[in-house]
Amino acid sequence: MTVIATRSTGTDDERKAVKKALEIVKGTPKSPSKQDPLLVDFLLAFWQRDSEYDRAKKLDGPILSNAYLSKTRFCI
Repeated sequence: MTVIATRSTGTDDERKAVKKALEIVKGTPKSPSKQDPLLVDFLLAFWQRDSEYDRAKKLDGPILSNAYLSKTRFCI
């Protein structure tokens, strides 16, 4: 089982959260883990328009905006 570490930006202000997330990303290795080399591919596919997650959200709740999908992919 692969354990993925997560971190909070500690704010609910979107601009501050994005700035903090970018600082965190700068200190993160750019290549996927050797233990899970497909993680980045999975995440990029997950945050695409018409992905399985996007289709489920359309059925279940609010539609994900293009801006939200783009911002999320940018952080990968």
